[in-house]
Amino acid sequence: MPTLNELREELNRIREEAFHPDVETDAASLEAMLLELTEPGGQIEKKLDGYLEVIRELELLAEAKKERAMELQSQRDSLLNRSEWLRTCVLYFIQSFPKFNGVALTAGKPRAVQNPPRVEVFDDAAIPEELKRIIPEERKPDLRAIKTAFLEGR
Repeated sequence: MPTLNELREELNRIREEAFHPDVETDAASLEAMLLELTEPGGQIEKKLDGYLEVIRELELLAEAKKERAMELQSQRDSLLNRSEWLRTCVLYFIQSFPKFNGVALTAGKPRAVQNPPRVEVFDDAAIPEELKRIIPEERKPDLRAIKTAFLEGR
């Protein structure tokens, strides 16, 4: 069976022959060829029906993949939540029994690391000078000034 493009080209060829004055084809044979392609249940209708079936199948498959992806995302989230819960349990246990902190086990070394507290400064003036540091000024090319100078011909 010809492709949809081939059928379109055939229809265009028949149309050109029907309206071109130099072509010596009788109207009856052109009409017969046109009917063969365009009649109900003909080649074009069958081809279009096949394309629509493929489109429908692809859309259904895409929807199923989308649902599967959402299901997998949900399972992933559940596994991560469970792992975080277990991590919290291990951390609580290690904090309760410090002798297990850093013990070599076959799956690794559980550790409870104490990070220093975060410091935020709300008022710079309230901080004594000895607790401040001088950050040197950074020099960078001024792109706007360079562009202006270039446009002015400098």
